[in-house]
Amino acid sequence: GPIFAIQHDSKQMLAMGGVEANRKVWRTRELWDYHTSNRHFREQFTDRYLNQLEGKEYIEKRKRVQAGFKTKMLMTHTATMGEVVIREIEKTAGEWIDLRTFCMRIIIAMTSRALMQVDLPKGMDHTMAISNKMMLRAATLGPRRHLYYLRPDRIYRRRKIFKYLGSIIDDRAQIPLEEQGDDILSLSLRAHPEDAPPIGRLELIHDLSQLMMAGSTTTSHLVLWHFVMLAANPEWHAQLLDELANWTPEEFDDMGKFPRLRASCLEIERLRPSSTFFNRICKKDFDFSGFEITAGTWVMHLHVLGHYLEEVYPDPLDFRPQRFLDNPDIPHRDVHGLYGGGSHVCVGSPFARILSPTVIGNALSHFEIDWLNPPEQRACIETVLAPASPTVVRFSKK
Repeated sequence: GPIFAIQHDSKQMLAMGGVEANRKVWRTRELWDYHTSNRHFREQFTDRYLNQLEGKEYIEKRKRVQAGFKTKMLMTHTATMGEVVIREIEKTAGEWIDLRTFCMRIIIAMTSRALMQVDLPKGMDHTMAISNKMMLRAATLGPRRHLYYLRPDRIYRRRKIFKYLGSIIDDRAQIPLEEQGDDILSLSLRAHPEDAPPIGRLELIHDLSQLMMAGSTTTSHLVLWHFVMLAANPEWHAQLLDELANWTPEEFDDMGKFPRLRASCLEIERLRPSSTFFNRICKKDFDFSGFEITAGTWVMHLHVLGHYLEEVYPDPLDFRPQRFLDNPDIPHRDVHGLYGGGSHVCVGSPFARILSPTVIGNALSHFEIDWLNPPEQRACIETVLAPASPTVVRFSKK
């Protein structure tokens, strides 16, 4: 059914999943206490962190941040981001690498170009990747997270990152906003109301940190799974290569030009979504599916359960990108739940849906990929949905 009782993280909870559950959760934001359920963001940053806000404060800040994530603007950065992909793969010089870590690093390096129009200092991409992974890990530890916050390596990485991002903020402060260009940071800053108090430096650093690293764990694993699934499905891999025969970084300015690539990316989102649940806490009593849920109840929202319903997606456990070519009406809004829904839908989802095909398109069209061991499709939960076995590969120029 769509609602059932579970024990998770040493506490009794309810779980809600499926299409009707998604509609209920996403369309009734007033039911949920984001301040409490997202407290790990407040503890690691401040109470001005976007995912920590509610009401008018949330809407105003989201509007400012969202100004930098217009698809048309983001597509103007695909060429420079594509160059980053090619450059970073070439740096591996044909050596065996851990693809999981590499995907995290490359997403951060690409984000830096679209977000700030800079290339990161050597090693900063790796530092950010590990730091963001640790930040998400803390959310799974319950009360033990407070000890986790005190880890010296965690503190060191955060200080290093914040110092660097602070220097970016300080440099930007010397340039008039109208002269800063059309990157995500500049557009977000220009969207701040002129009659509103200025944004504090610490808040700007934390915002930049959020924008910089948000996709390093989630989007990177979509890219990772894409490589895995293509290796395991050579027939589709060949069809995708045919479509990418004339690919160049400059050519990717419209997903409509690459329908197979689009379908492939959507199937990865469906079959191997990075996040599989969100924990929420009820702010007020409500009814769902004949049950009364009382205020203060913890609810695990299984927002991607609809991805695996036979009545929505035939053969839901199979990798079948063709389904998105055969049926232009999918994915349905209340079914395809990777990025959430309603007023709290992921603000960076348009960017994530550009990053992933940019990596895949450039990597497949310019490089061959050898696997140290045949990739397995088995998955496990390691903060996000990850391959259960090592993913070691070697790139070589075509």
